[in-house]
Amino acid sequence: MKFGAFFMADFIETILIAALIATLFFRGWQVPYLQSDGFHMPWGSFHALPRFRYDQLMRLGWKYMLPISILNIFVTALVLLII
Repeated sequence: MKFGAFFMADFIETILIAALIATLFFRGWQVPYLQSDGFHMPWGSFHALPRFRYDQLMRLGWKYMLPISILNIFVTALVLLII
């Protein structure tokens, strides 16, 4: 019984920390600049969020993000070797 309470306290702590961070740092549950008729940015407003299809996200991940991340690993290793 004691272990169950410990695990439940761990989950409750995670939820409370997420709620505090969302409230204090991200202005609560509201999305910044979102009004009832769309987004109102300082440089203009738009009424639809850009949406990606699954195949577009997969293409972005495999063709662009994976090579950039591998390059980042090599550049970081090179910098660590130089320093």
